[in-house]
Amino acid sequence: MARLAHDDPSAIDKVQRRRLNAIMDLDWAAAGINPHRTDETFRTLREHPRPTAAQQLAALQVWVQLGLAHPVEYATAYAGLTRGWWDPRVNFAYPTDSDYLFTPSYLRQWASFLSEGAWKHTSDGDADTVAAERLAAIEHDLAPLRGASDKPQWQKNILRAIHRWARSDGRVGVRKGNPLTSMALYVTWIPLAAGLALAVRPARRRYGPALAAYGLLAFTVLSLYASPMALFWYPIPVFLALPLFVVLPFTFRESHPL
Repeated sequence: MARLAHDDPSAIDKVQRRRLNAIMDLDWAAAGINPHRTDETFRTLREHPRPTAAQQLAALQVWVQLGLAHPVEYATAYAGLTRGWWDPRVNFAYPTDSDYLFTPSYLRQWASFLSEGAWKHTSDGDADTVAAERLAAIEHDLAPLRGASDKPQWQKNILRAIHRWARSDGRVGVRKGNPLTSMALYVTWIPLAAGLALAVRPARRRYGPALAAYGLLAFTVLSLYASPMALFWYPIPVFLALPLFVVLPFTFRESHPL
């Protein structure tokens, strides 16, 4: 709904907008939408006071109406949130230390989620001064968690080389796109290949138990597609179990009658 309000505000009439605004700030959600995650939209949900059951039901009806009228926008929004699961061009790299917590963009991102009442002190200065004081306070509190900043240069060089490999596909000047570090490879394409290998086995082979076991992996993958965004710690169970499922097509031999 936030994406539709952002891309085509006229598609939502006054009655629908009023019902949606009863549970969320639709204009705020549309202005701050992030096509790859839901946090910026969730934060616009109203909590004080909490919407009534009737208001939630009315908003749900609007959600269904808009989805039926604008399926492409809804599908696009869903595809954006799940892109990491199916697009091998989107790679990831686990943080090797906690220094990323101190990048200005990261600090500003999470500081924006805190209200005025969450701070121990206030400032009489302008908005920029208040924001700077907030970031300085967060950085001070998180300082004991700082990672490799104070480590020897050789350790920093190793980390930099690992990051460069994770973000590059080997071509000169290419910094992103290494398929070996894409979640899609391990969440969707390798499991899909294993499933197809089981499905095309000759009918005379006993592969029923293998398909039943494979169903556990398929269910786990489907649960990822139902998650609100593609984060690299969600599919850890898939990463750990994938070797077991990949060998399934090769484990069940042909049955011979006695």
